[in-house]
Amino acid sequence: MILPFKKTYVYAGLGSASGLVRFENRTLEIEYQTIDEIFKYFKSEARQITFHLSDIESVHIKKGWFSYKLYIDLKSLKSIDQFPAAKGNRIKLKIPRSFREKLKNLNSSLTLALSEHKLQQLDHEEEENESLHESERIDVTDKRHSNRSDQKNDSRLPNALERKNQTM
Repeated sequence: MILPFKKTYVYAGLGSASGLVRFENRTLEIEYQTIDEIFKYFKSEARQITFHLSDIESVHIKKGWFSYKLYIDLKSLKSIDQFPAAKGNRIKLKIPRSFREKLKNLNSSLTLALSEHKLQQLDHEEEENESLHESERIDVTDKRHSNRSDQKNDSRLPNALERKNQTM
């Protein structure tokens, strides 16, 4: 699924960025090009940023008068520093109103994929915790058995000493 976007007020208002947002194979790609706002002549090379599902915190859309805004919240600032005019850990993209159905499909697909990814992470963590608890249970059981045998040995020791004293 591919959506065009525009990002105004880049480089303190001296430029703008436009490009495409694409969600395929569990990755979100943003391909963009910046242009100066004064002469509308100087363009940058096309650049591409790829975000894996593990990099994305959340995605949501807001409806405006003439366009929609797509907000992408990321988990790390390292992945966002390549994109111009990003604030904090958030990327805000302006999507034309004519693409609202595609935007809603992209939002629902991406939200579903993020939910599935988070569930897989939770399942993986539960499996690790269960295996850790299982190994702890084995250690505790081993300690109990060794303590019981130590107690048996300890109880035999005084009996042997008493017998020796009695024979003397």
